[in-house]
Amino acid sequence: MKKLKYFLILIFFVFGVMPACASQAGSPGSPDIKNAVTIPKGTFFKVINQRQLSSATLDEGDTVTFINSEPTYIGDNVLFPQNSIFVGTVEKINEPVEGVNAVLKIQVTKVITPENREIAMSAYVWSDGNSYLGGTLTPAKYYKTTPHYIAGLKGGVLQYTPTSYRYMGQHVVIKPGTELLLLLNTDLIYQP
Repeated sequence: MKKLKYFLILIFFVFGVMPACASQAGSPGSPDIKNAVTIPKGTFFKVINQRQLSSATLDEGDTVTFINSEPTYIGDNVLFPQNSIFVGTVEKINEPVEGVNAVLKIQVTKVITPENREIAMSAYVWSDGNSYLGGTLTPAKYYKTTPHYIAGLKGGVLQYTPTSYRYMGQHVVIKPGTELLLLLNTDLIYQP
């Protein structure tokens, strides 16, 4: 009895629901789903910085732009033509403190192609495995010697270990012409 019920549900789905979806895909006013391309979350795009960006001069909410120096392809189709402009905003800035460099987090929200076509996207500037730039530890100011005694060795070994005293952090600076990576944090549906 259960098998018959599952079989009837399957038949209803194949002959009832699928033709309705197919007829809506080609109707006027609806997007052409057949030609849409989905670029999955986690895809990287290479861009070039156009002006000097610094955590010392930028404020949260400032607009920043990047450009791609060569076209981005999906198969034989051009996704983003050469010289497309990626527009983003500064989402977060942490000032440098003792022991930690400044943090700069930039989210890219759209791409403007040379034909003035705007494509919405959600991506972050990616660096060193993070969705932000900077935030690294500064070098230690002082080191202390720590003895290590190993069984079977006469005496011991002295190792230099960093203390908790570190140099003051520096601001994040991205020079013009620097290649950066953008990481998509949501799927991008592209309609050619």
